[in-house]
This record gives sequence, C-alpha cells and structure tokens, in this order.
Amino acid sequence: MNNSINSATFILKILQTLNIKNFAIAPGSRNAPFSQALDILRINADVLFDERSLGFFGLGTTKGTFNSSCIITTSGTAVGNLFPAVMEAHTTHVPLIIITADRPYELHEVGSNQTCNQHNIFGAYAEFLNIPGFNSQDTECKNIICNRILQHYIKAQHYQVPLHINVELAAPLYGNYDANIVAYKHSDYSFKNIALSSIPNKHLQFNNIVELIKNNPAFKSVFIVGAMNSNETEMLYRFAVANYIPIIADVQSNLRKYPGVISAYELDIVGKTGIIKYLKDCESFFIFEGRFISNNLLEIINESTAKKYFFSKYFENLNATNSQGVYSIINYFDTFAADCPELSTDNEQIIHRYTNSICELLKACNHRNKTEFPKNSEIEMFNEINHAIEKQLFLGNSLVARYADTVLVSSHNIFSNRGLSGIDGLIATACGISKNQPTIAVLGDTSTIYDLSSIALLKQNPVKLIIFNNNGGKIFDKFPICKQQVKEKFFTNKVDINFELICKAFNIHYFNPKSKEDFASLLKTPLSKITQNVQMGCVIELKFNEDAGLKAYTQFLTSK
Repeated sequence: MNNSINSATFILKILQTLNIKNFAIAPGSRNAPFSQALDILRINADVLFDERSLGFFGLGTTKGTFNSSCIITTSGTAVGNLFPAVMEAHTTHVPLIIITADRPYELHEVGSNQTCNQHNIFGAYAEFLNIPGFNSQDTECKNIICNRILQHYIKAQHYQVPLHINVELAAPLYGNYDANIVAYKHSDYSFKNIALSSIPNKHLQFNNIVELIKNNPAFKSVFIVGAMNSNETEMLYRFAVANYIPIIADVQSNLRKYPGVISAYELDIVGKTGIIKYLKDCESFFIFEGRFISNNLLEIINESTAKKYFFSKYFENLNATNSQGVYSIINYFDTFAADCPELSTDNEQIIHRYTNSICELLKACNHRNKTEFPKNSEIEMFNEINHAIEKQLFLGNSLVARYADTVLVSSHNIFSNRGLSGIDGLIATACGISKNQPTIAVLGDTSTIYDLSSIALLKQNPVKLIIFNNNGGKIFDKFPICKQQVKEKFFTNKVDINFELICKAFNIHYFNPKSKEDFASLLKTPLSKITQNVQMGCVIELKFNEDAGLKAYTQFLTSK
C-alpha cells in the first residue's frame, strides 16, 4: 500500500470529521497524494490552477459559509503564493485551513527540485503544525497525529486565525490505498462536541454597561459600528432598539439593512442639526469592531469629548483613532441575546417608534428618496446596486468602497477584504463567497486586472462581476499629488484593457450596459437567467469618463 496516499487520506478524514465541508486544491506532483485522497473520500473539491487565487478563494469560501474551508497546494513557490491571502485571513480573523505538501526531511538542502523551508513559512500569520512522514498502518501513530491536528485546530478556532498544516510526503506519490484508513475512528475524542472556549473578557464587564444603559433613562449614548459579519448584527440591533440607542453604521457593519440605522453619509447631509448636535452632547460612545471606511466617523470619534468604550472580539480591531477609552475584548453577542426581545411582527410598534425617533433626530428622513445623483455618474450607477436581486455583495477597495459607504443602504450581506489586502485576490475571494449563494462583486478596473486569472473561476461560481472602468487608479485623484505627470506615471497607471476580449478568451458572459436602465435590468435579473447556468457567473462592465467620476462624486458630497 502507498504510505503517502494513506497519510493524505487519513489527514483529510480527520478534517472531514471536524465538519470541514469545502476543499479546494491547486494540482501538483508533491500533493498528488491529496488529489487521490479527495477522490478516495469522495470529496467534491474545487480545482484551481493559480495558487494565489486558491488562497483568496479559500478565504472567500470561509467568509461566505461561516465555516473553515481547506486549501491544498504542492511544495515550493506554490506555498509562497498563498502568503497574501493568509495575511488577510489572519488580520480579519478568518480561520482558513492550509495544507501544504512538502518533501521529506532528507531531501531538504541537498538540491532537490522544488524544495524549500516551509516550516512556519507564514510566521505570525498562521498557527503551524508540521506532520512528518508516519506509519499509516500503526494505530498508535495515527492517534498521535490525530491528537496534534485536533490541538492545533482548536487553538486556531479559538483565536480565529489560519491553520497551516505542512505534510512531508515521500515517494512513491501514486498508487493504491488502505481501505482501513477511511474507516478510522479515534477512540478518545468526540469530534462532534469539541468545546471552543470563548475569548476571555479583559478590562471591562459588558454586563456593567448593560445595566448602566438600562437603569439611567437620561443616559446619552450612541453605538458606532464598524466591520461585522452579517450573522452577528441582529443581536446588536435588537439591543439598540430596546434601549433607544442610535446606531451609526459603517457600510461593512451589515447593519444598514435595518430600519433607523444611520450612515456616515447621513451625518454629512444633515449638517449641524439633528444627529450632529446629539453627538456633541453625548456622554458616551460605544464603538464596536473598528475597521471604518469613513474618515468622517473616525474624526467624530477622535474629536468627541464623550466617554469612549471600545468593544471587539479581537484586540487589533479596537481603536484606530488612538483615542483614550476603555477597552473590552469580549464576545458580547451572548449578552445581547439574553437582554433583548425578539423583533418579530409582534414588536413592529417598537421598531416603528425607534425608527421615528431616529428620523426626528436626523431631520432628514426622506432624503434617500429625494436624492438626485449626477446623471450617468459612477455614484448614480452604484446607487442602483441597492435594488439588485442577489443578496450577497462583495466590495472592492479604493473608490468602490467610498461609493458604497455613501449610498449603500440595501439588505445585502456585505463582504470585503479590508484587513491588509489592497487590491489583491478580489475576484477569487468573491467566487469563494459565492459558494454560499449568488453574489455581486463590484471592483475597479485596476483591481480586476490585478486578479485577472481568477476570471476563469466565473465558469463555476455564480458571481456578477461589475467592473467600474475609469481607466486607472482614480482613487489617487483624491490626494494632493503635486504634479499631474507624476500622478499619471506613478499612480494612475492607465492600462486601456479590453475586458470584452478577456471574457471571450475565458468564455465568460460579458455585458456592457449603455444606460442606467439597462444596468438596473441586469441587476434585477437572477444570475441563473442571465447565464442559463446556476453555477456560472458573468462580467458587467461600466465604462466612465476618466476624469469625471471623482469630480461628480465630490461635487455631489459638497452640494448637500
């Protein structure tokens, strides 16, 4: 029997038992045992040819399904190509599992092909476990390996960080396997009942704040909410409604789908009245999770004299403003669940009163319906995304994120890569997210070009990829770059690429709507009807005047 295939099958069997359901692999020779193991265990894995895309695809799959996914590579530079995605996963607490095939110890530093030091190659960005060659016929040996995987898996899940499993595999890499491996059951562990302890609370008991809010009707406070998963938002909203606390929400908070929630843009348009005055008089700010897109929100937090309480599940998300305040590292959602009423139709009057009170505070409750955007501008087109039929939305960075923060108020679940990633791996991430359900991804042209090979993933993943094409990195027009020629040469980076031809090369459906109405029609049509395939995506390119977009956006903001 082939020991390397048995070892790979055994490791994947353990992950299967841990309820890991999504696997993806970039084929290679050293990881050939894992390719065969996927077939042995009848795992329907995604196959990608580009390891950099593979990393971000796994990142997106973990985000979209709220469950760790596993990606598998061969040795050498294939491993290095995962680094950007692993960095992003660590920073945004996405517990991606990475399996890298490696040559055995005796082939290191002797000139063996495609061999490098893969031990702890991701450094501080991943929990690391090395698995040397082991006797897959020995029950005691298998139990030891199983225990090690479990220990590192629990640790990675506890801190919500990537887990890197490096597996040394010796030749032969192809052959038959031992059927007993598939039937293996660990005698000492109950995989279904692994208890992951919660991250310890530090500095402040949230229950004290709950009592302070509830027992003091004159207590003036506001919730300011940053990046948050869509499955975490309802508890916070219910708590705010029950206690009549205004919520100011970043677009990444996934809270704007709820009635009465205030956006940073609304702070701009109401000027010095309503919520602005309220914020100046506030006694306390409760700031959740950080990672704000809006500089306006950061300035409000930084300049306010209110007491500031920063809440996060992870320390590095606490306080980008470096303001003085009280920090609490806590999973606060259990507290919300215990203290909040269900917001069903029985509580419709509660929500109605809450919404009316926020509208009164804003004194601009109908502005969303009355707003007129510059015709055929990027901001006008982005506003149409509010009415899109697909309910998952992945936001690119740069200007796209700013447009979203300004106008996006829809009921979509919002995803983004805004931990460390600039424009890296965005198409692949969106395709991974779509493993859960059809997804809209909105990117700039430069971001699309940077991940161009991942357009091939649209053949198997239901993503409407919307490209805002203004021929270059127009985000830099926001910055005071002194010389026009310097900006154009070193920052804007015009490419003049023909995305229609690119789509033809990859055999992907392509659309170039010429009007807002045509674009709106595409947004409101289910992806399955557009492509006639429930598992296939498409590209929608919107072409804009190179210089008009940011000017129209700036004019729109300053005119309110």
